[in-house]
Amino acid sequence: MTHHDSGNVWAMSSTSPYPMVKYDPAANTITTYPTTITAVEEPRIGWDPVSKKLYVAPGYDLPLLYSFDPGTGDFVAEASVPAAGGGTGTGMGDPFCSDRSGHLCAIGDTGCDDSATMFQYDIQTDSWKRIPDVAFSNHGCAGACTVSDDGWLYFTDGESGEFSRLQLQ
Repeated sequence: MTHHDSGNVWAMSSTSPYPMVKYDPAANTITTYPTTITAVEEPRIGWDPVSKKLYVAPGYDLPLLYSFDPGTGDFVAEASVPAAGGGTGTGMGDPFCSDRSGHLCAIGDTGCDDSATMFQYDIQTDSWKRIPDVAFSNHGCAGACTVSDDGWLYFTDGESGEFSRLQLQ
């Protein structure tokens, strides 16, 4: 789940046909929006106020990334997370977050395996780049991340309680 600037809360349904779901707390209403996604397994969502879009990683075992424009309802396939050695990755681990300034961060090429391979997505250029690996390698399953206002990317593995951070450029 995530929220965007107007205060609405967004999620993706894990039930086919996998719609985006918007909860409006002020009106106490739920609205669904169709997507083009055909498979979902533990989806993650991030909001970017620069592009005014939501970004969806539909599954830990998929390298896919989509954008959703709440203003138009457009749902677009974006560049897939790469493999650590090049090509297309095999998945995108659970840690996935927006820095809310034009970038996304994700553990990549993992599926639900342990990994320290970190990638940053540039929304404007629709491209991924590898950034320094995180300090420990068991982020694939149950991990989480967030980016602070001062440019630090924080991680937890979600299992052992380990915590680390990385200064973004």
